[in-house]
Amino acid sequence: MPATPHPSLVRRPTRLICGLLVLSVIAIATKLSAQSTDEFDSYKIRLEGDWVYSSPSGSLEGSSDVHSIDLEKDLHFNSYSTFFGKLDWKFTHKNHILVFGSRLNSTHETVLIRTITY
Repeated sequence: MPATPHPSLVRRPTRLICGLLVLSVIAIATKLSAQSTDEFDSYKIRLEGDWVYSSPSGSLEGSSDVHSIDLEKDLHFNSYSTFFGKLDWKFTHKNHILVFGSRLNSTHETVLIRTITY
């Protein structure tokens, strides 16, 4: 039976390839010239991104207002960070192709032990 490679050894080349791909896109985007310098949006490729740190909080309440479900204590919502990005390719004067991306992967199961009456 062949030995399986360590998971970190498999991820390292993938991260290296993705990093080189991002750097090459940035390098190519800076070299591209726009159609006209008089335009407000004189670019060929625009890459934008944002990082978001979220801290979910709050509660769910019914009409009785006696029992509430707290998102942090009862459902164990934790803080997390994620990013989203946009690639805008302006291939003619008024035509754009937009590609949006975001990474958010979260799963969690919780069983409430108390009775909640609504």
